[in-house]
Amino acid sequence: MGSMQHIELFLSTVSDEFRSYRDALSTVLKRPNVDIHVQEDFIPTGTETLDKLDGYITRCDAVIHLAGDMTGAWAGMATLQALRARYGDLARRLPPLEDSLDSGDPPLSYTQWEAYLAVYHRKPLVIAVPAPGTPRDAKYRVEADQHASQQAHLARLRALGRYPEIDFRNSDQLALQILRSSILDLLVRAEVVSALDDFKSLHEVSRSLSSESERLRSAQRDRRMDMAKLFEQISGCLVSVSGEIRAGRVPHGKCSELFAYAGRLPDKIRKELGVSAHVVPQSL
Repeated sequence: MGSMQHIELFLSTVSDEFRSYRDALSTVLKRPNVDIHVQEDFIPTGTETLDKLDGYITRCDAVIHLAGDMTGAWAGMATLQALRARYGDLARRLPPLEDSLDSGDPPLSYTQWEAYLAVYHRKPLVIAVPAPGTPRDAKYRVEADQHASQQAHLARLRALGRYPEIDFRNSDQLALQILRSSILDLLVRAEVVSALDDFKSLHEVSRSLSSESERLRSAQRDRRMDMAKLFEQISGCLVSVSGEIRAGRVPHGKCSELFAYAGRLPDKIRKELGVSAHVVPQSL
């Protein structure tokens, strides 16, 4: 493979609700030539947050938007006016936002604007929403006005032709489904990830773990059953990928599962079994 293309992704969510999910997803997606941006990473420039958001999203290759119950901070009217002055066609291109741009009512948050700017700049936008009962982070609060604003936000996105395509219940499920989305297509087309490399890494992990069967048998029963189910899933995935590779085909249908397992498996093993760092390869 020659020089790899550089990719930039923006992870959009309200930190008080989904910071741990965003951090876990960042760990899965991060590669030497894949940069992950979030709102808190902004370098002070003396400009308003919305202006900074616009600059980041303009240069990003895609935006992943987690839309829960919290809005985050509201964008001020002055920042909206500055944005509208920069883009004279903003209201025409984003008609559901016209009232907010004219009067500030209804108010829109910076996190909501991350999705709208992705639409305006014609960036791939992957929208993920939590299933009922999905755990949230410690600072999560349910407020009626924010929940209503988020529902209206999703309705505006639907009016713009952008719909939630991912429904998740935990961080592992979120990562797996993100890697089944257009994000995987972006990474593969840019040749920044290799299904075969991840296959080899998973094979190394599986082989190393074969010597840990005694630890597995001595683990608590509930954890043992969880791990057994996990390895059954990995086994089926590896068998399928191996067959495709031997036949000279690219295993498109299982690539996303390989990437997700490769990103999440080492920490999962260490947590559940107490396997030392030298047993689980650090290459994943």
